Amino acid sequence: MLLNAFASVLSSSQSSGMEDTTVYPFWLSLICFAIVPATIEEYIFRGVILGAYLKVEMMAAVLISSLLQSI
Repeated sequence: MLLNAFASVLSSSQSSGMEDTTVYPFWLSLICFAIVPATIEEYIFRGVILGAYLKVEMMAAVLISSLLQSI
């Protein structure tokens, strides 16, 4: 909620986003906006990309997947 309030201060629109944060419980918001995206990102970058490049060379696979994730 604090991050949303800070973002609304920096936002050019005058609508308040605080109403949206009280619609869902905190634990559900945490799962939907923090845990699920992080898990999917790790699966894609560490699982799929690393697995695809491991067939070529291990050091290249680690470097390429790390560089792509940092972008």
